[in-house]
Amino acid sequence: MNSIEWVASEEANLISCDREAIHIPGAIQPHGILLVLKEPELIILQSSKNTQELLGIDCNEIINQKLDKILKVSQIKKIQSVLNKKKQVDIVNQISLLVKTPDKGDTFLDGIIHRYNGVVILELEQKYYQSSKIYFSNFYYLIRNSTYKLQSALNFEELIEFVVKEVRKITGFDRVMVYKFDKQMNGKVIAEDKQKDLESYLGLHYPAMDIPQQARKLYTLNCLRIIPDISYQPIAIFPTNNSITNQPLDLSFSVLRR
Repeated sequence: MNSIEWVASEEANLISCDREAIHIPGAIQPHGILLVLKEPELIILQSSKNTQELLGIDCNEIINQKLDKILKVSQIKKIQSVLNKKKQVDIVNQISLLVKTPDKGDTFLDGIIHRYNGVVILELEQKYYQSSKIYFSNFYYLIRNSTYKLQSALNFEELIEFVVKEVRKITGFDRVMVYKFDKQMNGKVIAEDKQKDLESYLGLHYPAMDIPQQARKLYTLNCLRIIPDISYQPIAIFPTNNSITNQPLDLSFSVLRR
């Protein structure tokens, strides 16, 4: 392949990315599970295919079943309490749940719940701490100190340097960057904090096509995008189409979206 053909191929790939329907990927990241519920009975319409790992039950066994198939009444009441907030459920709501699995016994899960396009989306992840008081005190300390540092910044350059360092300290991420867009939506990395062994991206420029238009739009709707493992294998959602909309599930506000 000569250079002209290679450039044409790369441009075609970028255009294809710009048209990808990233809000309906049909799959999630594997560190959690996703359930789609129909109100008011809380019937499970769709599920990620990895429920066996976290709940000890295959996804085929819970489709079109009520949520009490996998959760105790006390836990369902906690979910209903959140759902009764009505409009507040249109945004992400955090909830802590306890499930009993055949192989692990009582298991604490962190949940995120929201309502979108006529269904309730419940996302669950393994809880890796049991004392919320200890966790909160540590988190509060980090946030308080970070806030003080941000307030002490004397100019914009100092502010963004504080931002990348403090966000990385709180999250533990390998790399944190501040990305600046120009009027044509081309980007430049203007601040960075990273692990020492990683290549620096500071000062690098990226064309507007590097972050497709629909991805930028999605970030304005859901500003949180977490990918714990960049080498993950996505977990499909079953069935592919939602029985209420007869369309693939819209994951615009999902935390686990692939």
